Amino acid sequence: MPTQRSRRRWPRIAPALVVALAAAGLASPMARAPRPAAASPAAVAPRVTGLVRTYGASAYGRVQQAVATCPARKVVLGAGAWITTTPGDGVLTPYALTRAVPYWDGGSGRFACPDTTRQRVLGTGAMVAATSGPETAGPALQVARADAQGVLTRAQAHERPAGWSADWQLYGYAVCADRPAGYEVRTGASPAGPDRFKAATASCSDGTRLVSRGGAVSNVAPGNVALTALDYAYPDVDATRAEASWNSPVDSAHRPAPVDWDFIVAQAICVAR
Repeated sequence: MPTQRSRRRWPRIAPALVVALAAAGLASPMARAPRPAAASPAAVAPRVTGLVRTYGASAYGRVQQAVATCPARKVVLGAGAWITTTPGDGVLTPYALTRAVPYWDGGSGRFACPDTTRQRVLGTGAMVAATSGPETAGPALQVARADAQGVLTRAQAHERPAGWSADWQLYGYAVCADRPAGYEVRTGASPAGPDRFKAATASCSDGTRLVSRGGAVSNVAPGNVALTALDYAYPDVDATRAEASWNSPVDSAHRPAPVDWDFIVAQAICVAR
């Protein structure tokens, strides 16, 4: 399994998208046993078991896509992605994420859980779909996260400053199940300011583990800003690290951005161990 530290030391620019799919064997909702009439919701809350993490990497290049698949008899819970570049702190390049989805069905998605009274979002995702040209050359992702209650996915993308002449769409994805034991949605924020690169971390509380991740830039951020990573916070696999960058050429990457684009947030969706 590649680590974040090893990724940061790759020797050349690699705008590679990596989708990390968390998979687990769930007793619910795929094969849910009948619920006893007198039992309380807490007594029958499903548990997420058999959690594994898988990775897939693209080749090096300007427009890339990577896919990770579940082992046999596992189901996808969540997705993540990161862009790797030359050594250094953060991704300070013109590259941006345009897709981080927990499954691909040809371009349709569900934003909210079908039954918000008992179901919760276990995994989130979002993608930009352009009507012409390479999908990864169009608008960039800025938001892919669940709401605070965990009943829907919020997604946002923005055209870059150079503009985009073709029509485009944004899809949001939510993987839902009956609310599992210990379910919580945790967030963490970066400092605000005009820095070119920002990172935020969200950690699961004691006794819980990470099943999916999300991230978002502030709603005041312009099209120059895009998410560049939704990953675990190495070496803590039960924490999310979100990264975002003011898109800029490498030669100006270490100068302050021309405006204060506020802060970014990382999100961790956690369940009982």
